[in-house]
Amino acid sequence: MTRTRRHQKGYLFRKGGGWYLRYYDFEVASNGATSRKAKCKKLADYGRQYKSKTSVRPLADDFLRPFNDGTYVAVSSMSV
Repeated sequence: MTRTRRHQKGYLFRKGGGWYLRYYDFEVASNGATSRKAKCKKLADYGRQYKSKTSVRPLADDFLRPFNDGTYVAVSSMSV
């Protein structure tokens, strides 16, 4: 079963000394069913180069590119 993916920009936020991205991903269960899960990824440390959301946005766009253009496959995130 193939699900249609939505274009996502993610939610950027700063917590402590880092910039994080919250996004959604499909996970495949052992029985083959897919479910949509919220995930979080640290993109960069807060500092001189990354002081604002606009400075971190290119990192988020690069990370989400495979999700948005359809090259990412949910099966690849299954544990063996």
